Amino acid sequence: GLIFVLSLPDFDQHSQDNRSANKLVEDGVNLMLQVMRADNLQGVPVCVLLNKKDLFIRKIASNPDVGIKSVFPEYPGRTSSHNESIQFIQDFIDSEISKESKVSKTFYVTTATDTEVVKNVLAKVIENITNTNLQNAGLI
Repeated sequence: GLIFVLSLPDFDQHSQDNRSANKLVEDGVNLMLQVMRADNLQGVPVCVLLNKKDLFIRKIASNPDVGIKSVFPEYPGRTSSHNESIQFIQDFIDSEISKESKVSKTFYVTTATDTEVVKNVLAKVIENITNTNLQNAGLI
């Protein structure tokens, strides 16, 4: 399985390589899709960790009148709602992956500094990958 870590608060940042591009989309999602296109990785299940939830919440709270609409004008939710905003970003990423591949996808929203949560998420990811491999091998 593939594990990608994307930074939620990057939604309104500029890409390092292309100052006119969005960092979350260009340096995160598009790079992830590029990796998934590699011949030996096509069809491999994907786990996406949407990280830095705590910083994302603070960023949304500091500008509740705009929220993620500054970058995603099609966002239909409440600009002050971090939960709705995270769900929108997750749905956006899910849609982008689905355009490329019909792979199994799992999403987790994390705060990496909360080591207990990260430990539990990684244990779940490893369990999912193991189960998928056992299924693919016809063992379960």
